[in-house]
Amino acid sequence: MQRKIEEPEGEKKFKEINPSTWKAENVDDSITGFLVSKEPGDAASSMSAKYHLDCDGDIVLVWGCKILDDKLKLVELGSLVRITYKGTDTNARKQEYKLYMVEVAE
Repeated sequence: MQRKIEEPEGEKKFKEINPSTWKAENVDDSITGFLVSKEPGDAASSMSAKYHLDCDGDIVLVWGCKILDDKLKLVELGSLVRITYKGTDTNARKQEYKLYMVEVAE
């Protein structure tokens, strides 16, 4: 059910929300913004966690991975964060994975 709110014309401005997606392609690519939401992944459906950052008024989706999930679970919503892609590494099973640095403003 949609509720209609009576408002005088011109008082409220609305902006459509269409999150873009951040994808690091080069070492040291980074994104900075306020962490506005965390959505846990779902192992049953292989869906990764999702994080939304407010970057100067634009909402940007950052897909999670093991490295990011472990670091971002320690970050409180509303915190100013910078995520930097640091390249790849290989684990003991010879699987390549991406490395990220997560920093929080003090």
